[in-house]
Amino acid sequence: MPDKLSVDTDALTQSATKVTRHGDNLHASHTTASTRISGAEGGWAGASGEALANRVAKWNTRTTELVTNIGDHAQGMHTSATGFTTNEQQSGDELREIASQLPNST
Repeated sequence: MPDKLSVDTDALTQSATKVTRHGDNLHASHTTASTRISGAEGGWAGASGEALANRVAKWNTRTTELVTNIGDHAQGMHTSATGFTTNEQQSGDELREIASQLPNST
């Protein structure tokens, strides 16, 4: 017989919210850094200015990828918590229905 699966859906939901917050913080801090670096690009000339602009563009792309992945992970956690809760409610309802059909049930 498989081991019992136990999920604390409240803790899972809280963790998902924290993951979302981490993604938001990452996005905000990277956006701030990108803005500051872009503001400094005017002081760089020629190849160095172009290299800096290219690097910022790559960082911005990577930031978008990371924030998207974190958001997807958080959404998956929220979806799992909802699924576990729904499953528990349905299973409880089914058991109550079965129990109500037994003789001498109240």
